[in-house]
Amino acid sequence: MKRGQTLQLALEHHQSGRLAEAQALYRKVLAREPRNADALHLLGLLEHGIGNGARGIELINGALQLQPANALFLDSLAGTLQDLQRFDAAETVLRRLVALRPGEAEAHKKLADVLHDLGRSEEAERSYRQALAARPAYAEACNNLGIVLRDLNRLEEAEAMYRQAIQLKPGFTDPYMNLGILHERAGRVEEAESAYRRVLEIDPDASIAHSCAIFMMDMHARNDVRVQQQERREWYERHAKRYASELRDHDNDPDPARRLRIGYVSADFRRHAAAYVFGPVIRRHDRRDFEVICYSSVQREDEITAALRSAADGWRSVTGTSDAALAEQIGRDRIDILVDLSGHSAGNRLLVFARKPAPVQVTAWGHPTGTGLATMDCFFADPVALPAEQRGYFAEQIVDLPCILCYEPPSYLPALPPLPALAAGRVTFGCTNRLEKITDEVLRHWGRILSAVPDARLLMKDWGLSDPAVRSWTLQRLARAGIAAERVQLEGSSSAHIEHLKIFRQMDIGLNPFPKGGEISTAEALWMGVPVVTLPGETTPSRMSASIMTAIGMSEWIARNSDEYVDIAVARSRDLASLARVREELRGHLARSAFGDMARYTAAVESAYRALWQRWCEKRGGSRAISQ
Repeated sequence: MKRGQTLQLALEHHQSGRLAEAQALYRKVLAREPRNADALHLLGLLEHGIGNGARGIELINGALQLQPANALFLDSLAGTLQDLQRFDAAETVLRRLVALRPGEAEAHKKLADVLHDLGRSEEAERSYRQALAARPAYAEACNNLGIVLRDLNRLEEAEAMYRQAIQLKPGFTDPYMNLGILHERAGRVEEAESAYRRVLEIDPDASIAHSCAIFMMDMHARNDVRVQQQERREWYERHAKRYASELRDHDNDPDPARRLRIGYVSADFRRHAAAYVFGPVIRRHDRRDFEVICYSSVQREDEITAALRSAADGWRSVTGTSDAALAEQIGRDRIDILVDLSGHSAGNRLLVFARKPAPVQVTAWGHPTGTGLATMDCFFADPVALPAEQRGYFAEQIVDLPCILCYEPPSYLPALPPLPALAAGRVTFGCTNRLEKITDEVLRHWGRILSAVPDARLLMKDWGLSDPAVRSWTLQRLARAGIAAERVQLEGSSSAHIEHLKIFRQMDIGLNPFPKGGEISTAEALWMGVPVVTLPGETTPSRMSASIMTAIGMSEWIARNSDEYVDIAVARSRDLASLARVREELRGHLARSAFGDMARYTAAVESAYRALWQRWCEKRGGSRAISQ
């Protein structure tokens, strides 16, 4: 076979997925022609694709040494660096590409993508606009510019860019996804779900859009627990059941007493609300009995990422890794219990769990509302969050913890001033939940509360309120509920988490929305001395705050119906002495509770792991069964 034919055959194998054959032929070409730039480049792409990123970069760099002005090689090197989150290096390469081809829209767009990855939104905006100047009908650049504008809290401009992208390319699903996210942030639940459903109409296999629609369904009172879980099972049938034929028996050592390997899968090993829940369990794990491996899809790492990496026994950065490849990696790591920390929230890897790479699979803490997966063995909950009569709707076996959630406050938790109502002479009700949770029905009941307490004020905080259009729309909604603008304080995003927490210093009583209530927002309020009035509904998403309030022994703040919700808020606002005592005592009370005592909570989690493992060992015929 001629040399050119060998390289062509290798490329054909590569493109058809016969990677081992392609790899062998590329190496054969390079053995004969070590300076064959095309072979170096293609083998580099293959090595990166199979998880050997460092080797891939080395090979592509070798091709570039031979052909420094080859735009294709520069583009491939930048993409590889970006996949490996080496964004600074990717920027350097892309600036070379832009200098080489200054009039090429794609080069400017790719540079903008990396600048966005680096969090440099203003620079990214300029580069996207350069791309659009070179090619005005560039739908992908319009869409990505919309993302940057959204990050800059210019939501109206962002929406215009998404709609322009749709007009340019009607079958392009990304702008519909981003419209959904935009509507979420503005509290437009119906419009958000509609956008996600539109993605599914265009692409029925769009599992991420389906997960987003499920997340939005949790906001609706009309969707009871049966409907919510039925939609999750539909997700499994549509997107995940196809992998059932790939399931294999696991040959993990069925010794119930040995040290277990626990794998955690998340895109939220970073400064994210969910990390304050699962983070303590990872940091405090018993290293004698449990080895922890984290599979991280975090795109922008931070100090929380570093702390969790330090606490884990093993760390795998799997951003850009396919679901199939990640499942294989988990199998090679011999994970005994694999834990999903996302549910159907953003960044989930449920299609990995559909392949059942570990003997026991658990979903917990991040959007803990059930997954619908037949391959998910267990859902960590509690009897308040998930009453016995509802458990039959879930695909998973339910295992109870002391509370469905826990929360460890950050070390910089601000000090508490006295009850603000004592100095202000009036009560301030507050809510820091996302706007999409605050339905018109919720606002009507808040209007009733403020009507009954004429001198009270309402403080609302959400990052979407940084946008003037969202503020205006929110004030209009409040007015329709009978709440005058002069009685409302609207706060947008904070520059740092500690600044966000300081807003609770201005609140006396928290008001939990419904049917989708608070989770971390409730935890933060409580640690900042602010008790929360909550109204649980039928569904798990509506019962999180009730679960927390029960676990800390404050069930008197839990309403049985909407009238009682109003009555509790009004009555508590009239007893400032009692509120002042609650504020003074709440932190100590939390630290001693099943919700706030992290050592106690982690021990309960690990006991549950051990019991689940024992059960699997018994099914496998393990000879050293133990009792719990």
